Amino acid sequence: MELFRHVGNRGNDELTALFASLVTDSAPRARVGETDAVLRLAAGAGLVIGGVLAGPAWPLVAIGAGVVGYGVITWRRRDG
Repeated sequence: MELFRHVGNRGNDELTALFASLVTDSAPRARVGETDAVLRLAAGAGLVIGGVLAGPAWPLVAIGAGVVGYGVITWRRRDG
């Protein structure tokens, strides 16, 4: 049974935490790279600005605000 999948390199601390979580049967915490967090923040800001300039288009502004909020959450989690 597959318990975890990750593509890319991992440091020694991350691998140690992964194996410890598998031994204790707890799910490892998802990590988000700094680039992904910045892209989410930028995309959300772009949606908000585009929504304001387009009329304003409030559904677009609301979606953009949600993406910005998600970007803030992932920015805080990026360091593990």
